[in-house]
Amino acid sequence: MSKNKLVTLSAEGKAEAGTTTSVNIRDFEPFFVDEREAIGGNNKGPNPLEYFLGAFGACTSVIATMVAKEQGFTYEDFEFGTEGQLDPRGYQGVEGVQTYYQTIEVNVVVETDESDEAFETFVAEVERRCPLYNLIKDAGVEVKSNWEKK
Repeated sequence: MSKNKLVTLSAEGKAEAGTTTSVNIRDFEPFFVDEREAIGGNNKGPNPLEYFLGAFGACTSVIATMVAKEQGFTYEDFEFGTEGQLDPRGYQGVEGVQTYYQTIEVNVVVETDESDEAFETFVAEVERRCPLYNLIKDAGVEVKSNWEKK
């Protein structure tokens, strides 16, 4: 019986002026995480929760690519939009208020000539295997997942 090998991913960062943080991942240029000026930030980049929404959509897209290859599922275009609702009082320190998203909606449009049955199988497998989709669900966040075949 073989033992599963774990993979370690990492990021490093440094607090800059105000709410700005620079983040380094692998050999890529650093990117900035920040808040809007209206709430005291420098607006040098998306905030952490916005990056999370982008990462969730991108994770769905990456897993879709893998699943499509394995299933022989072909598509011409894959687009996503993500949106999350949260009560900011949680991260502002109000006791008893959840600090993270209460609901997250992902809308995916896939341009494909595949059958409806193949499309449903594809979607189910993408959601089953997407790490961020499952992380969100396991945290008890309501996920509204809307897939459209075009």
